[in-house]
Parts: sequence; C-alpha cells; structure tokens
Amino acid sequence: MSIYTYIKRNDKFLFFAWYLLIIIVSSIPHLPTPKIKVFDSTVRLDYFIHFLEYFILSILFMLWRISKNSNLKSRMLLLYGVIGMGAAFLGELYQKLIPERTFNLVDVIYNFLGFTVGILFICLINKAVRSGSKEVRNQVTA
Repeated sequence: MSIYTYIKRNDKFLFFAWYLLIIIVSSIPHLPTPKIKVFDSTVRLDYFIHFLEYFILSILFMLWRISKNSNLKSRMLLLYGVIGMGAAFLGELYQKLIPERTFNLVDVIYNFLGFTVGILFICLINKAVRSGSKEVRNQVTA
C-alpha cells in the first residue's frame, strides 16, 4: 500500500488528529519561542512552525474533502479558505485561555498563509494529475 493510499483511507482521522495535536501543543504554558541567529539578526522560528502546521493541516483537509476525480471550483475553494481562516483564528484565540500564552495576530496570519498555500499546492497537484497522461494519474493514485 502506498503512502497516498494510506493517507486517503485515513484522511478524516489524520486531519482531526493533526488539528488536535496543534491544539495540544498550543495548550502548553511557558512554551519558549524558538529563535536562530542569522548573520546579525535573530529570526523567530515560531512563524515558520505556524505556517508548516497549517500547511499540513490544509493538505489533510483537502485530501479529506476532495475525491480523486474532483474538479475544484472557485466557490468551494473560497469556502475552504474561510474554514482555514476560522481554524487559524480559533486556534490562536484559544491560547488566550492558557496561562502564560497570548493571542498573536502575526501567528494568525502565518496560520492562514500556511493553510492557503496548502490549498493552492493541492490545486496545482490536482490540475497536473487531471491534465496529465493516464499513466501519471495511475502513479499518483496507486
């Protein structure tokens, strides 16, 4: 069984498990902000982590919500973007309830950007598979 087949068979579970993991990690008080020094400046890695968390979340969401023969419509993609924005905002708003955690609008922006880029990534893959040869489609969905 390919990894795609495994993910596709468990896509709904993986989506909710990943979102639950995001919420659990968000519930940890006193979580340090990871930083690295690049040349003479310090770069916060938590923004990249927020982007990556929601990028993966959106890919799992898209795999759960679309079928392999699905033609993605603009209205549906807009709805998925709104769902992503809601998840990004609620995930960050939840942190106000946790001691020593705060709401950060920049985190929400990176959450939403990650979710949006994930949707666009799946759209590009879907378009390539749909326009590709039958052999390419079989390799991706095998």
